[in-house]
Amino acid sequence: MSAKIHIESEQEVTIDFVVREASRIWRRMRSARLPPGDMVAANAFMDRVRPDHQKFCQAYPIVFRYICQMQQYSARAFRLWLMKIKEHPWTSEEGYLEAQAEYAVMLYRDKKPRAPMSEYENLRANIHATLSSEHKKFKELVGECEKRVIADENILRARNADELYEFARVAGPAGIGMAETVRVEILTGCTPAELPAVEIHPAPARADDLLG
Repeated sequence: MSAKIHIESEQEVTIDFVVREASRIWRRMRSARLPPGDMVAANAFMDRVRPDHQKFCQAYPIVFRYICQMQQYSARAFRLWLMKIKEHPWTSEEGYLEAQAEYAVMLYRDKKPRAPMSEYENLRANIHATLSSEHKKFKELVGECEKRVIADENILRARNADELYEFARVAGPAGIGMAETVRVEILTGCTPAELPAVEIHPAPARADDLLG
């Protein structure tokens, strides 16, 4: 019986299935005759292929990048890597990055099995450093986008609250009291009576978030 692994969410597929999909992408890349080293052409090709293999690209981004950008692939190395991460799945961001670097090493080892061990270790360190830098920049960009979204939401809430308050002010004393209550709810998301009990907790990290 073939081993089962997770490719995305709750869907389970076999290692054979995943390897066949990677091989199809590889053949499609070869048929496209992309100029080696041309990242513009490679990225354009990735954009065309990604919709047809969305789950694969989300689950195995390093494999997809090596096929399209580096024009390197080995079904044997990929299979061995899948078997390894099935037995030793990552449980943290660092473990995820190490696993991605390990794929690059196993691919290189498949192409050059007699290379000195120092070459493998140097490649591992370089790939890990590159991926760590990319991951850090990605998280910073996500953080900036979240800040902008929150800032825009706060501005919109404040603007709506001010408009409502002005409307109630014109309506008289009864309207002002109503507007103050609604204004607090708009700005905070809760009623005045609920304010002392409001707490903000960070969302727990999930393993699924590491794959984006």
